[in-house]
Amino acid sequence: MNQIILTLGWISFFFAMLSYVCGAIGIVRGPAHPSMISRFFWLILSITNLLSYYKMGAGSGIFLALAGTIGSAVIFLLSLRYGYIEFKRSDVVAIVGACIALICYLMIPIKLVALSTGLLTHFISGIPTYKKTWRNPYAENLSFWFLFALASAFSLVAVLLQNKNMLYPVYFLLFDSGMTLLIIMKRYSFVAVEAA
Repeated sequence: MNQIILTLGWISFFFAMLSYVCGAIGIVRGPAHPSMISRFFWLILSITNLLSYYKMGAGSGIFLALAGTIGSAVIFLLSLRYGYIEFKRSDVVAIVGACIALICYLMIPIKLVALSTGLLTHFISGIPTYKKTWRNPYAENLSFWFLFALASAFSLVAVLLQNKNMLYPVYFLLFDSGMTLLIIMKRYSFVAVEAA
């Protein structure tokens, strides 16, 4: 791994971890209260995605996946103190998807199946967050989504330079950029309506 690619990987890791710092501050100080049940299965999902991506030959893309897993662990630990225990219907997708992805990782030699299952679970589980943000763009932490999207962009460049699998950074670049744009556009439209 040459110096430029390694540097891009570390920059990606830095911005991804910074995004989770913003998320953690929102939990400790602010209105965010994560569900212990869903955060546990999000952590399982993150670990499975990390291992699957590593086995596929992630190259420097592993920095982003590692940061995502560490961040998920931190949020889960914070949920033990600042979170709540409540089983929601939306948790079913995360629980079932995380279990299927883990089983795929353990049972199927082709790790792309496990990673694809994990990312699909993340997408489906993220739809309620998009819906909530559409209704109330101030409910989400803009810094969290923007910084992880930025981290994903650096990771993608590094992975492209290495000619490694780019599924993980592409997915998170699209998902988190989409959320970032949605928050900005909806907040702008709210301000415009209030000013009129």
